[in-house]
Amino acid sequence: MSDKAMSYQERGRRGGAAMRDTHDTAYYASIGQKGGTKTLSRYGVTHFADMGEKGGAATKAKYGHEYYSRIGRMGKGKHLPSEKISKEDR
Repeated sequence: MSDKAMSYQERGRRGGAAMRDTHDTAYYASIGQKGGTKTLSRYGVTHFADMGEKGGAATKAKYGHEYYSRIGRMGKGKHLPSEKISKEDR
């Protein structure tokens, strides 16, 4: 397949495979650590906690307190919930 006929999807697939074959997991871990350090220095220690609070408040406003109560009863200490969340509750 010539370069002109190659789709962007195929180019991306080949480039991703080349990167995967070139770098090990430590390379990608270091990228994540650098990103986390930059986020910490730019936004502070409470950045992700603040984001979680905003998301939680939005979810509570949309679904109500009963939604959280139901989710709390679902797990009962198990990793996976014992019942599924219905489409109405999503």
